[in-house]
Amino acid sequence: MGSLRPAATAKGARGELENLCPHCYTMLPEHPETCSACRGELKSYKKAFLLSLLFPGLGTIYIGHWRFGAFKMLIGAMFWLTVWLPDPQNPMTPSERMVNAIVVLGVIHGIAAVSSFYLARKGHYPSGTRGPMAPASAT
Repeated sequence: MGSLRPAATAKGARGELENLCPHCYTMLPEHPETCSACRGELKSYKKAFLLSLLFPGLGTIYIGHWRFGAFKMLIGAMFWLTVWLPDPQNPMTPSERMVNAIVVLGVIHGIAAVSSFYLARKGHYPSGTRGPMAPASAT
């Protein structure tokens, strides 16, 4: 079943995939903050990285992948619960809890941040603000 919305990428002259503005479908180099043709705002892959570094899934939700972001948040929350909830059969000292927290921060948050970074770099995501020169959507 095909999508009614045009694709976010197009084949270039050399057969490579090129990113298009999600507002006006103009070909864009790299990852600008706004489209040069319609001045529509685009979401930042750097902000997606930083949000996921803060807590897993936030950056993924920021770029619009709600289900995948919620899944990453659930996994992150489960890891944090294992660090902070007491276990009567295996009590941990505060220093052991801190070591576990540092590992969760470094590994789990790091993996989530890197995956959000690469997911955000795969295309351009609209920020919801469309430029004044963008064509109106057909109804």
